[in-house]
Order: sequence, then structure tokens, then C-alpha cells
Amino acid sequence: MMHFVAKLVAIQPYRLTLLFNTGEIRAVDLESFLRAKAGTPQSAYRRLLDPATFCRARLDPESRTVCWDGLAREITGEGTDQPAPLDLCPDVLYEMSTTLAPDPANGGTDEGRTRSEASGLVLKDAPLPKASGRLSSTHGDSSR
Repeated sequence: MMHFVAKLVAIQPYRLTLLFNTGEIRAVDLESFLRAKAGTPQSAYRRLLDPATFCRARLDPESRTVCWDGLAREITGEGTDQPAPLDLCPDVLYEMSTTLAPDPANGGTDEGRTRSEASGLVLKDAPLPKASGRLSSTHGDSSR
């Protein structure tokens, strides 16, 4: 199945939350991808490492994927060089992304939750969710 982006739900530096044509809301963190592709200082991918530039992402309704205007170049039929949008393949975005799953603590449903809570997004100035009481492996474990 070909995947297409139906809606750009949220943009944060290097992270996109996307609604795909499958009905899934998925998040993709592009920072390591962009750093690997950055290459030269003039690289379009390097320019996307600027948070302000990255956050100018938009949905291209024609190609049904995410793009950034003016970051690529194209040669017209007359042979002139002009700015063009830089886009990412929607199938690649889908494969690199993870599904934002419903909260199992709520019985696996989104009932009674706002759209931002159901999607896992934290709105600016919104209180952070309560800690689960479990330590992740990145916080260290004194028993080791």
C-alpha cells in the first residue's frame, strides 16, 4: 500500500506528527536522518537543521507529503535554475515513524481525552503528565 500524508498535525524541531491516509497518527523524528544527510553547508538537509527553517514544513496537497519551500533547486524547460520545494517520500516518512498509541491506562481508548492527550502531544504551557514511577534505563539504576 502506498502511504500518503493526509494532514500535518504538529511540527516541533526535527519532529513531525502526521496523519496518514491509513487513518494512523504517527510521529517521526528526523534529526539523525538530517544530520546524516547534511553533507555540505549548502545542503538543503543541513538548512533543515535550523529549527526555524524546519518548522516551516507544510503539506503539499499535490504530492500528499511534507515539504519545505525553496530548499531544493530545479532546472526549468528553458534551462534556468529556480527554487523548488524539498519534499520527503511519504512511504519513507511512514517507515521511519512510530504510531502514537492510545493510553493503555485508559483501557486502550481515547474516550474522555482531548485530541492532544489522545495523540500524545503536550501543548505548550500544559501541565506535564504524572510520572509512572518506573525508571527508564537512561536514568540509571543504583542496583547495577
